[in-house]
Amino acid sequence: MRFGRRAGDLGPRNGGRALARQARELAVQGKERRALVRASTAYELLADEWPTRDAFATADAFADCAAAFTAFGNHGMAFRCLSSAVDVLGRLREDEPENGPAHVRFGILGYAAYTSAVAGGREPAALVDVLEFTVRALTTGLELGHAEPDTFIEAAKALADRYDEDNRPDDAAAVRRAVEGMAELD
Repeated sequence: MRFGRRAGDLGPRNGGRALARQARELAVQGKERRALVRASTAYELLADEWPTRDAFATADAFADCAAAFTAFGNHGMAFRCLSSAVDVLGRLREDEPENGPAHVRFGILGYAAYTSAVAGGREPAALVDVLEFTVRALTTGLELGHAEPDTFIEAAKALADRYDEDNRPDDAAAVRRAVEGMAELD
């Protein structure tokens, strides 16, 4: 007798999103085993259903999986989930360059992936490219009229710190000026 469900039993469409939402809810309740099983299954389903028509819903579902993994300290899987969410929105950004919310959400998820990778023990200096595309996406979102100033400021400060570590003072100064300008607008 078998208990539980396999990814193939749930169907390709909303199964992954529903399981991801359940995984996040179970993680909040502290039900580790059930949350991690659902998050893993949801990740498999979501990865199999690319390309998707609703990029935002798919990205949010990957973020729900990441939240469940993060709640129990599995930062490696959380990073994989967030990277997948970033990929989904990256494709949307390429297809619709004037979609401001896609740029902003891409940037928010990119910064979440960076913090997850650092929490998982990855060297922050090795993640400069993650911060660069995050800040670039948030800047593009701002230019298109969609702002997320808190995330922009945090990501830009982290990027400036990484530039300092890499002995790139001019780049660090330019990023800090952008942060000061954003702080004045806030």
